[in-house]
Amino acid sequence: MDSKNQITSAFSWQIVNISSQAILQFAFIMLSARLLPQEVHGVFAIINAFIFVMSIASEGGVSSAIIQRKEINKNHISISFYITIFLSLLMCGLLLIFAQPVADFYEGKITSTQIRVASLIFVFKAIGAVSRAFLVKNFKFKKLFIANNVSFLIGNIIVMVVLSLLGYGVYALILGFIATQFAQSLLYFYFARHSLKFYWSKEEFKQITYFGSSFILLRNVNYLSSQADKLLIGKFFNVTPLSIFEKGQYLAKMPPKYIGNSIDSVMFAALSKMDEKPKKRFFNTILLVVTLLSVYLAIVFYFNSKLVITILLGENWLNTIPYLELFSFLIPTMLLARLGDVVVRAENKMFQSLPIKIGFLVLVVLSVLLFKQDSLVEVTKYIVLSNWIHAIAMLILSKYILNLKFFTILKSLIAGFGLAAIFIVKYYFMSQLISSEWLYFITNGITDLLIFSLILYLLKDKKQVLMLKNIILNKFKSKKES
Repeated sequence: MDSKNQITSAFSWQIVNISSQAILQFAFIMLSARLLPQEVHGVFAIINAFIFVMSIASEGGVSSAIIQRKEINKNHISISFYITIFLSLLMCGLLLIFAQPVADFYEGKITSTQIRVASLIFVFKAIGAVSRAFLVKNFKFKKLFIANNVSFLIGNIIVMVVLSLLGYGVYALILGFIATQFAQSLLYFYFARHSLKFYWSKEEFKQITYFGSSFILLRNVNYLSSQADKLLIGKFFNVTPLSIFEKGQYLAKMPPKYIGNSIDSVMFAALSKMDEKPKKRFFNTILLVVTLLSVYLAIVFYFNSKLVITILLGENWLNTIPYLELFSFLIPTMLLARLGDVVVRAENKMFQSLPIKIGFLVLVVLSVLLFKQDSLVEVTKYIVLSNWIHAIAMLILSKYILNLKFFTILKSLIAGFGLAAIFIVKYYFMSQLISSEWLYFITNGITDLLIFSLILYLLKDKKQVLMLKNIILNKFKSKKES
């Protein structure tokens, strides 16, 4: 398949992948929120935060090193696989050893047994890490779609529901999580098999670890920044307030997570192969699309927060509304920062973004430590502000790395926030005229569709609108393809 068809197919399958994963994720949230009490979700939030932070260290950055490299031989594959195995077992061992001190730190809110059981995730995660990298590198998104969705259905839906009904509490979430990872890794390996023989070369080891070391340092700080709030809130607040905070954040992060994963998977592989001029056009167009989409989603979540929570979590979770309203402002920041992360990795400039990531981590930690005596809502406001500072800094860094024009970036941002102003006014006046939540939601949906249709019609012949299609369908140079 040539480059044009590869990228077109990749985007198509990623759209299908996003849609199906979103449906499964909605099913998981709706079921788990109704089957398990709030305190269980608070306990799992702490455990999951630990696993999330340590998971990137267990990979060692080798997957991204494989995707980023244009030439891969058997030594690269073997070294990457066994580095992942070693680091995964190391992370598992560390959690097994230090489970009790961690439990003591949280004063019994979580137990050492829960931590030790959750640590098994690393053993299963290592199996498919290299195979997944090959699927992304070669644009095999149809196979990624199958692996991701089948495994999620088995683990986070079937296993979680059965164990919840049997009264396993937090272990229903933990074991569902482990079952998902195990099935996912097996499917990754099945779709992209590689030799398990051990091959060694000093040169290839340096190539993998050089990229991996900078990547792992950056991603560890990045992941810690995204989880530091929950780790600290779990210490200074009870698990029930943490569960409410976490669910509001989780719901707001769902759209940028799936959209960001889609953009990341295709954009990182594409930018790694493009020349300088196509990179600039590609980034500017993606920035415009992301800005328009993210600000619209933020507005929808803010004005429909009660309805979203009622549908997804149930009426027992209505105390989550203030958090979802605040976290709706995270949607643009997460996607803009994700764009910056893709550029940094594709251009192998990870160390340049490290000061930004460390600064972001410091801001998040200070948001909790300085305002922990106030309400958790007050803490949330400063966490959201920290995310905005981080997103702006990553966007500025992307400008300098790709040597972009400031005015071009500014046009994309103005377009997004100009659209936001239109929808904010519309949603506000609709809220004054319509009291029924469902009628309000449906009416806004219809009018939103009409507005978008009008905008697309007016801009149908504009170069900026057509640019994304041209970039996606543009063939890479034959030398780069080979």
